[in-house]
This record gives sequence, C-alpha cells and structure tokens, in this order.
Amino acid sequence: PPDPAPAGPAPFQTAVTDTPREEIRNPRAYLYRVAANLAIDRLRQDRRRQEVVSAEPIPQTISDNQPLPDQVVAGRQAFHLLQAAIRDLPEKCRQVFLLYRGEGLTMQQIADRQGISVKTVEKHIAKAILACRQRVRQAQEPTDMEPPDIL
Repeated sequence: PPDPAPAGPAPFQTAVTDTPREEIRNPRAYLYRVAANLAIDRLRQDRRRQEVVSAEPIPQTISDNQPLPDQVVAGRQAFHLLQAAIRDLPEKCRQVFLLYRGEGLTMQQIADRQGISVKTVEKHIAKAILACRQRVRQAQEPTDMEPPDIL
C-alpha cells in the first residue's frame, strides 16, 4: 500500500519554494523536471519497500553444496576405474576416444587428423564407450567371495 502523505510540506512544494527564482531560466521545464524527479524517487521507494517485503526468509540452516565424503570416494573410484578402462584400450582406439571426449574434436576433425575415415572414428568411439561401460558393470557386480570373518 502507498505511504500516506509526508508530515511536512509536500515534496513538490518544497522543491519549488527552496530554489531561488533567479536560478530558474525556464519555469515550465523546471516544474516538469521536479515532477519527474519526484515520481522517480517515489518509484524507487516503492520498489525498495517491495524488495524488503518479498525477501525470502533467512534459512535456519545453510546448505552446503559440497559432496559428502562417501560421494567423494565413490567419485574418485569411478574416475580411476574409467582411467584404467581407457588406458587398456588399443592405442588407436584410445587416441580417437581422447580426441573426441577429451579435446572435443568432431568426428570429421579426428578422421582428418588421424588419416582414417569418419566411419572408423565412429567404430573406435563406440568400442571405447562399450569398454568403459563393461568395466563399470564389472565393478558393480557382487563378488562370490565371502567377506572375511572379523570376529
């Protein structure tokens, strides 16, 4: 809701009466400028008031976007697993895959750089992705080994 009128003289009246008449060269332009400035001031006040009212409540707890320790360990394990899978790829397949995924080259750029066809690049990338997926699946499969007896 808008604020009630100010307690003292109206802002327009104050702006007009506080300026010496000798300094005003164009009274009409001066009045328009005063009116425009007062309107802008009022809009700014209203906007500030709305921002304060619509501000979200302060949370009781601060959220932390950092991963939990077990998530960090799982991420590192997955990273090392994929590194090993890529390292075990045949040389040409590994080079193509790293150019595609690591350097972001297009298949055509890789084909030109390696002197092979785009179809061969596609086959190398598919083979690398399949090898990585298989390595991850193998790591996720439960083992037949019994856990050691600690007691």
